[in-house]
Amino acid sequence: MRVAFINIDDTLGGASIACVRLAETLEKKGLDVTIFTQKKNTEKNIVQAISEKWWLKKITFLNFLIERTYFFFYEKDKSVRFSFSPSISGIDITKYVDLKTFDIIHLHWTNFGFLSNTSIKRIFDLNIPIVWTMHDMWLMTGGCHHSGDCLNFQTGCGECEQYLKRPSTSDLSFRLNQVKFELFKKKKNIHIVGCSEWISNRARKSKVLGNLKITTIPNPLNQRVFFPINKENAKESMALEEKKTYILFSAMKVSVSWKGYGYLKESLEILYMGCNKKEAEGIEVLIVGEAAPESKHDFRFKTHILGRINDPDKLNTIYNTADIFVSSSIQENLPNTLIEALACGTPCAAFNIGGIPEIIDHKKNGFLAKYKSSESLAEGIQWVLRNNDDKQLSLNAREKVNKFFSEDVVAKKYLELYNSVLECRS
Repeated sequence: MRVAFINIDDTLGGASIACVRLAETLEKKGLDVTIFTQKKNTEKNIVQAISEKWWLKKITFLNFLIERTYFFFYEKDKSVRFSFSPSISGIDITKYVDLKTFDIIHLHWTNFGFLSNTSIKRIFDLNIPIVWTMHDMWLMTGGCHHSGDCLNFQTGCGECEQYLKRPSTSDLSFRLNQVKFELFKKKKNIHIVGCSEWISNRARKSKVLGNLKITTIPNPLNQRVFFPINKENAKESMALEEKKTYILFSAMKVSVSWKGYGYLKESLEILYMGCNKKEAEGIEVLIVGEAAPESKHDFRFKTHILGRINDPDKLNTIYNTADIFVSSSIQENLPNTLIEALACGTPCAAFNIGGIPEIIDHKKNGFLAKYKSSESLAEGIQWVLRNNDDKQLSLNAREKVNKFFSEDVVAKKYLELYNSVLECRS
């Protein structure tokens, strides 16, 4: 079976990481998988840029600029600039890749000027079975990647107060949602996959995707890459103090609004205020991701800014140095970071939002805090730090990954899906 994965690139963001992991997992099971990307950043043989021609790279960058410039005139403010993708400009991938030689086309994250709605229609018109994994809500909305508390995607969007400066019943979100509705409504050989049951349920209620077949399959994790190691050795390799307690936070870019960095700061301030001097001196914070150097002054606990880490071995070491991994995200699907942390035996604390409750079992492998409550998140951090002396939370964390997110478990579900898709075609 030949499967063409299509994703914007092979490293940038959780969707790209999940896409590559799934492709490699399926390749181990004997499938012929190729990931076609706008840009190739790694040396992985499974990844192929759609073209190495210099002029095409210029065009792809121009498409990104066109998309951002177009949305500039509609955006509510600059904080939402990269949270809404109109998908009006992109590459016609069918001109550069012979997709007709594949049995299945598996789409992932295609925004930021990579594929436009017109590009997607040309893929659909090939009449090859399509599987599309939703890494966020974009596929069912009028352009936003996460709708938060807004449920307008159920009726076709419009009145987009969260992202648009002039919301109305016929605003940009309504018009773009209608384009997607028309794109999908007559297609019968498309199967949608949600990484979490939460996002699958949202898709089932949406105007765009509600009549399509929708399955929930989580992202896989290679437990030979993320696994427990000796904590003292991990700390030593990171030049960290053995007797200190470490709180880990990670985001590709900490300033992205839905990562909830403000809630993290508030919760750690509450935690600090509840500590005596000796306790406060014994706790330090680790930040992985793009953050300004001055961010180390955001907390009263000593803070280490580690920057972006693409080396899986180093990431594994960092997870193992931590006594807890904290997510303050206020919008999430199924974050890789939480699964990675649990695989390393590091319990987590996070808001009870999106697909996170499908990862964290409250007070078994971590703590689910009340949505947008810094007080509750601080309580969760404190609870985890005080209740893992016997390492039972760590054992439960590892067991959770074994049962639900291992390569074998996820690969079996995708193979069943692919076979059923091909059977429907014949």
